[in-house]
Amino acid sequence: MEHDAASDLSIVTVTGEADDSTAPLIDRALRRHGTPTTVVFDLSGLSFADSAMLHLMLHESVSSRVVVAGPLPVAIQRLFQATGTEGLFTIAPDIEAALRDL
Repeated sequence: MEHDAASDLSIVTVTGEADDSTAPLIDRALRRHGTPTTVVFDLSGLSFADSAMLHLMLHESVSSRVVVAGPLPVAIQRLFQATGTEGLFTIAPDIEAALRDL
């Protein structure tokens, strides 16, 4: 995870699987820097995510702008579609586009 204090931006790169065992680790990493104005979740390397990761992102969106950077794996697209949450986040095609559009 990267945090830029000057722009109050945190970039969270999640790879592999994000579930109830890894979501708390991601949350702790985010809390180390307080509450950033913007959090970019780079999910391009994610192979699986369950409701714990989605809950973390939704919780973060209460106090921060949440941007999701792809390309999103099909499993993640399905998670957003099945839960009706795809419209709750700004979704960028890749990390470069996510950062450029801030």
